Order: sequence, then C-alpha cells, then structure tokens
Amino acid sequence: MKNQMNATSSSYYDSIAKDYDTLFLDPLSEAENEVVQSDLNDIIRKINKRRIRVLDLGCGTGLGLDLIEAIAKKLNIEVDYYGIDISQSMIDIAKSKYGSASVHLCQGDMGILPVYIQSIEFDLVLSLFGSFSHTRNARSLITELLKKYTTNRAVLYLMTYSRFSFKNLYAFIKSFNWGKLSFAQQYNIRNSQVDSSCKAYFYCPARIKKIIPIAFHKKIKFKTINGIFEIPLFKRLIKKMRTSSIYSILKFERSLLSHVPSLGHSLVTIIEK
Repeated sequence: MKNQMNATSSSYYDSIAKDYDTLFLDPLSEAENEVVQSDLNDIIRKINKRRIRVLDLGCGTGLGLDLIEAIAKKLNIEVDYYGIDISQSMIDIAKSKYGSASVHLCQGDMGILPVYIQSIEFDLVLSLFGSFSHTRNARSLITELLKKYTTNRAVLYLMTYSRFSFKNLYAFIKSFNWGKLSFAQQYNIRNSQVDSSCKAYFYCPARIKKIIPIAFHKKIKFKTINGIFEIPLFKRLIKKMRTSSIYSILKFERSLLSHVPSLGHSLVTIIEK
C-alpha cells in the first residue's frame, strides 16, 4: 500500500477494515477486552433497567456490540444498539455480521451526530479503544451528549489514548523528542501492518476535564488499561502468556495506577450523570 503518513481517519480505517477483526486475536487484546467488559458489566448493572439504549461512537466492525450483547445475555436484559463509525468499510463489515432489528449502524463523524439519533436519549454512551481520540469536536460532543442525548442516570464510558503513558514516556526518553508527548500525534493501531497512520489526540485527566462541563466534574472517574505491556521489553514477554494471566496483571496494574491513570496506554473516562 502507498505510504500515507497523514491519512484522514476515514481513509486510514478503510484501509485496514478487511483485516481489522484479525488484528486483535492475540492474548493481550483479548485480556484488554475482558477488562472493558468487566467495566461495562458493572455499569449496566448500576443503570438497572430491563431495556437500555446504547450509543457506540467509533463502533468499527462491532467489538462494542459483541461485548454488550454478551453482558445483556448474562443479565437477561434487552439492548437497542446504535453504532456510528467514520469508515464506511468498517460499517459495511459490521452490517454483514449483525442483522438484528435492535442493531442500528451508520457511517458518520461522531462529532456530528446523525439527525435520526438526535431524537433519542441513551442510557450508555461508549467510545472504545481510542476511537474518541480521533474526534476534533470533543468538547461540543460531550456537552451535547450530557445535556441533550442521555437519560438522567446515563453513563459515558470513553477510552482515549493517554498522552503520558509508559509507552510515550519510554519513546520520549529514548529519542528525547518532545513530539512523543504531544497532544496531537500520528497513530497506527497495534498489530497493523499497513504503512499508514492518521492524526489522533492524546489526553490526560486535566485535559479531559477541560472539555467536560464543570457541573459534571465531581461525577468523573478515571481508570487505566495496559501500561507496561506497551513497553517493548514487556511486550515480548506476553508472547508466552495466556489471556487469563495477562488479565490478572492488567487488573493488578490498574489498582496500582489508580492515582496516576495517565501511565496506561488507554485512559478510561467514566462520567455518571
């Protein structure tokens, strides 16, 4: 493929769509999925409804839907799922996989919600594994979600790339390049073999708070996922580890980093209305 170091988000994800599902079958990715699923399970239990509406921003080929459906089956609840992704190729693949009347998928920029969604109030808003890091309208989007498009007890679960992660700090120390700690950087997802990247925004808790209305600051929780396994030395070790072992380490690491969530590769922001 032609080198596209400054590809748009849509063209970048279009270029990896056909192989996307195969990129995350490794034990580390599966363990990360389990951490996220555990979080979502706790959140949905707390929402405590027999039927919930879920909005997935940057839904890709449907990972979020897979996680939500597994939880819904376990808790015996019904879900109306709405997924948006900037990549038409991703959406096409997702549509080929899911045909339920309760699953609604559309191509679009999450920063500009489709008109048909603007009449709906959601109980849970997701943006998993860095998808939210690709929107340029983060401030206005979060404000609209909290004030217009969510129910009174709704929860926002947003995963962004972390600006001061172990990975970025290691890269900075190795190269002494301040760009490795920049807010805006070029990004290529893990395991992808394409010679391409697109712009992404890297956050820390302080920056997240700047884009969230002050009235909701006391309702924000920050968590982390995967710090040490993004450092080359430890990355090599996981090749010999099982998903269950990695999951246990990720959970233990999260507890250790509870006061410094920026050190993880993924910064999780949870906002409870």
